[in-house]
Formats: sequence, C-alpha cells, structure tokens
Amino acid sequence: MKKKALSVIVLATVVTTLIFYVTNTETSHTNESKETVNTTNDISSLDKNTEATSEKKTYKKRPFPNEVPDEQLCRDLNLKQSNLHYDFSDEIELKALHAFKNGYSAKQVADAIWFVSSWSQAQDWYERAMLHESVSELIPVIKSLPNNERFLSQYNFVNGPNSSATEVLDYKDSLDRLWADLPLEELNRKITSTNISSVETFNEIERVFSNFPYEILNSESISPLNSILGFLVAKKRIPTAIMLLQRYPGLEFSTANFTNEAATQLLMIIGNEGYEIEDSESYQQLFDLLGLSGKGIYYQEINHPLFSNVEVKNAVEKLNHEGIVVNLIPVEDLEKPEPIFVLNIDKNELTDDEKRSLDKCNLTREWLEGRQLNYLQLDTFESTSFIESIKSSPEFYFCKNQQHPDDFPLIKSQFTEMRKQNHSNNSESEYFTRKT
Repeated sequence: MKKKALSVIVLATVVTTLIFYVTNTETSHTNESKETVNTTNDISSLDKNTEATSEKKTYKKRPFPNEVPDEQLCRDLNLKQSNLHYDFSDEIELKALHAFKNGYSAKQVADAIWFVSSWSQAQDWYERAMLHESVSELIPVIKSLPNNERFLSQYNFVNGPNSSATEVLDYKDSLDRLWADLPLEELNRKITSTNISSVETFNEIERVFSNFPYEILNSESISPLNSILGFLVAKKRIPTAIMLLQRYPGLEFSTANFTNEAATQLLMIIGNEGYEIEDSESYQQLFDLLGLSGKGIYYQEINHPLFSNVEVKNAVEKLNHEGIVVNLIPVEDLEKPEPIFVLNIDKNELTDDEKRSLDKCNLTREWLEGRQLNYLQLDTFESTSFIESIKSSPEFYFCKNQQHPDDFPLIKSQFTEMRKQNHSNNSESEYFTRKT
C-alpha cells in the first residue's frame, strides 16, 4: 500500500508540475498569434481553450476567471453536492443489494441501476454481482486454498445471517491474496524472454498455477490467468495465449452489456502506440477464442489527463485493417433500457440558486482543466513555440512513457483500482469531497 500511495503521489506531483509548466510557458508565449478558423473536429474537454483548423487546432489563451464567489461558500456548496451524490449512490447500492437477494438477476438489477443513474455505475455493480455469483458457486473449492483468510472473512461478513452489508462487495483484492505466494516476477521474466518457446512458456504457466484447481483457473470472473493472458498479448506471445485459451475455454470474454472491462483492457494493450500486429492469422484465432470476433464491445470513452482509453479505438482500427472484425458500441449512443423493476429513489439536488453559484465556483477548476492535456491531445495542436516547448519538457516525456504496455499491472485488481479511480474522476462527483 505504501508503494502504491507513493506512486500516486509521484504521478500527481508530475501532473501538477506539468500544469504549472504549461501555465508558465503560456505566459512567456502570450505574443504568439492565434488564428481563428472553424471546424467540427474538436475535443470536448478543450473546446474552450482552442480554435481549430481543418487538421490541427491552434491553442487559444483564455483569461483566468476573476468573478468567483466566496471561497467558503464554494467549499460548502461542493460539500453539499458531494454528500447529495454519495447519499444517492449509497441508496442505489442498498436497494440493488436487496433486489439481488430477493431473486432478481444481476442483469435485471444492473438495468434498473442504469435507468436511474449511469451506465458506468451499472457496469461496476454488475461485475461485482457476477463475481459474487462465481465465488458463491466455487466457495467449497476456495475454502481448500491457502491464503484464503482475508477472502473468507469478507465473504462471511457479506453472507452471514445477520450481515450488515449495504452493498455487493468487490472480492478482487481479497482473491488476489490466494496467489500472493506465486513466483509471478519470475514468470514475468520468462514470458518476456525471447529465448523460451511458446510451448515452454505455456508449460511454465501451467507449472506456476499447478496447485490451483481447474475450476478456479477456468473461471472467467475469478481466474488469475486473465491477467496472464493480457500480459502475453502485451509481450506478443500470441501462440502461448492461444494455448492458454484452448486449455481454459472458460476464459472466453462475455459480451453482455456490462462486461466490457477485460475486453477493453486487452484492446488498450493492442492499441498502444508502437504495438504492431505481426501475424494477423494468429490474432484472428486469438479473438475467435476470446469470443470477440464480429461481436460488439460496449465502450465508454474516457478522455482524462491522468487516464485515457483512446487506445481502444486505435486497437479496433488496427484489427479491422488486418481483417479482424471487432465492433465498438459506444454506450453514449444507447438508450437506457426499460427495466423489469424500478429502484424507487428520491434524488435530492441543489436549488437553482445554489447550482448557479456552484457553476461560478467551478470556473477556476474548468480553467485549470483546459491545461491538463495528455500527450495525444497535444498532438492535435498546430506546432508553435509554446506547444513545442511543452513537448520537449521532461514532464511530457514522463507522461508519454506511462502509456507503454510494460506498465500494465500483471494482477487484475491493480488495474481495476485504476479504472475505479478514473470512473470516480469522470462522474458528477469528480471534484467533490466525501462527507466525514
């Protein structure tokens, strides 16, 4: 936890430094001309700070806001909005849990959540519910495994006769304790090595996980081999990945509305800059075994300075170019389903006057947001001394390197935590503080 916290602090410091660097660099380039032209091609998070040509945008300076309400009022409004949001989410979780326990399926409950809230919240709940169903089915097997104390403690808390749980808990972290003693770093090196054949690599994976029952390894929701599969693709060990899927067909991805995480993680690896598809026939076989060929993958675009999933689209373009058909279904284009039942929840909101005041409070945040550009967004601007000075900075170099496939965590719960933080950052509570 200390290492994870330190990593987050270091990354936050670098991003803050980059924002400061951009702001100060902008000041030194205020005399640059900014030609105004029109286009429909823009990035929504940057439209207030840019003016575009048919191909490239020209960076447009926006003055720092000076009509902002009292600081204490802004803090109070943010806190109130935050509390209202979390109260609403907590009520959704509680009523969804009751519906799930009373016999409604995970899909039916997720549809009800989507109807009153958002697809991302429904997706997060659905994945936790499906994981709960999987572990409940395999609980006799899990009880026989070493390092199961934390998981069993969490599971018994949720499922005890007098349980005080108010939501479907996420078991991923506690499940990862089951394979905590495995030599994963050694396996990582062998997968990375070019001197070991595909068969030898597959046999090594089998050896490392030989003490775990087949039912566990073949479970889409539980298996640690999901993470190994992603790492094999990152290292382009496609023949080994194919062998793994042939041995464990249960790892085939589900194509339900809310189970896109594993598929989009894999696509993000392939979509990374510099990743090339070298044998299209092998990748076609891989995607056939994954159950993704010609299927629709539900996709929510994320465009945040600290985390973007533009690589998903890049991957689909690469694959389609090789004749491997993968379809993305943007969730923004979908109509909310008519649920089989409704979660009756009263959503309290700020008054109109409070909303107007909060909008004014957010002007400073929005001004700063416009300078939080990831390295791909910077490439959409016309080359100027200001833009080039950013691209030549050490902060830019650091951020660009964060996109490399080698940086993907080997264990899935670590990546899941990154995704959860990003979902939180992209929700309406992004800049709110949880009540204490």
